[in-house]
This record gives sequence, C-alpha cells and structure tokens, in this order.
Amino acid sequence: MKIQVLHDEQGNILSFAVVKTGTKDGLSLVPKPNQSIKVVTLPDIKGKLNNEKTFMRLVETMNKHKVDTSSEKGKLIRKSA
Repeated sequence: MKIQVLHDEQGNILSFAVVKTGTKDGLSLVPKPNQSIKVVTLPDIKGKLNNEKTFMRLVETMNKHKVDTSSEKGKLIRKSA
C-alpha cells in the first residue's frame, strides 16, 4: 500500500492519504511552510481501507512511526520510546 505522508521538519506525521492503486503519486495533501510530503510504501498492510482491521492497522502504524527525514526516499522509522 502506498501512502502520502505529510510531516514536519522532525518527521512527525501530521496527516496521511492513501495513493490509489494504478494512479500516479499525484499529491492530494498540501504542505504548509516547514512541512513536507513523502510517499512511502507499506508492504505489510494489504486490503481495502473499508475493512476495519486494515484501517486500524494503518492508523496504528502511522502512530508508532515517523518519517526518516535524512533519506530522500520515503521511509518510516519507529518512534523512540
């Protein structure tokens, strides 16, 4: 599953949007100053978002991770405790 992730300069996730299969990575989120967007792939999350388990797994992943701002590619890293 491809996700657009809106984040701040520290990589904290502010919002996210799913990139529909078969479409280009056209941005649907609009960053404000000091915000960026990265497209990340989450291979472990499969299924339709109208499935509650899939949706909750996506939300949980977003809550436990942040964007690796040192990488040009979209990559999530686990938040430190």
